[in-house]
Amino acid sequence: MALRSLNSDSSFPESETRRVFIIDDDKSFRESLADILTCRSYSVKTFDSADDIEEKLSQFQPHVIFIDVQLEDADGTDVIVRVKNVLPNSVCVMVTAFAHVETSVRALKRGAYDYLRKPLSHEELFVALERCFDKIQLTRERDEAVDVLKSKNIDLELANSRLKKIVESTARITNYMHLPEFAPLLLREFAENISARGGSLYLRKNGGFILQHSLDNGHVPEALDLPFKKGSVFERAFADKKPILIKNKEDWCFLEKSGWEGYSDFSAAVFPLCDILGEVVGLLSLHNKITPPFTESDLGYGELLASYASESLHAEAYEANSSP
Repeated sequence: MALRSLNSDSSFPESETRRVFIIDDDKSFRESLADILTCRSYSVKTFDSADDIEEKLSQFQPHVIFIDVQLEDADGTDVIVRVKNVLPNSVCVMVTAFAHVETSVRALKRGAYDYLRKPLSHEELFVALERCFDKIQLTRERDEAVDVLKSKNIDLELANSRLKKIVESTARITNYMHLPEFAPLLLREFAENISARGGSLYLRKNGGFILQHSLDNGHVPEALDLPFKKGSVFERAFADKKPILIKNKEDWCFLEKSGWEGYSDFSAAVFPLCDILGEVVGLLSLHNKITPPFTESDLGYGELLASYASESLHAEAYEANSSP
């Protein structure tokens, strides 16, 4: 039967060098096995004892370790445990000139993946190696899948946590019906939910937009005149009636900055607040995110808050108009 070529029918990446350790006090066997593997492009290290094996494992990081069952200075099955303590995902293969059921069982219980008897035929050797590297790749894929699942679970937990905070924020927002209290509360809730350290809230009045509250006192104008400067961030948000997300310096190429130099980074977000007819009655801007940049997720949470803020603004305006 012909031998399979290296990596044939194997899921292990062809671009990655296969690293093998051989721990055997039989010099002839050790060197013969190393020569065979080296000719097939394996990277091989050989040792006649288990001395300092932990340090050697850490330095070379072998994928597969061939271990003689009975070394002069150690029990091979004990060496398996030492290997697994350093490289838990490595694969140990026991080799012996004398097969004993008890020894085989002990080796497998201690973490050996395979058990081969000397002398080894080429076919037996490479079939065993293919099994070993397939196992390594399957373990990697399993671990990657677990990591992805953990990451998704973490993302889900974070999303649930943020949504819970949003719900709490909307409850606080709807409890305030008077503008002097509502404006700073609204800006604070936006900033806390989207981790921003700077921002301003403007409401439409007398043909322009009047500053209601700012987290950057003294750095922003008290009023914004209409029409807005063509191509500015506020002009885009006002015209499109949609939030504007600026993630990096390149995004500013398509927008005119306000001229203020107090940005700690280049990311920012602007949210229009609309009335019941869909007209923009407020503009809320955020910048200086604690962990920049602002993200699409931030924009989504901000839109949710903006919808509740708009409803509260309707209620405040209705109450003001209904007062005798």
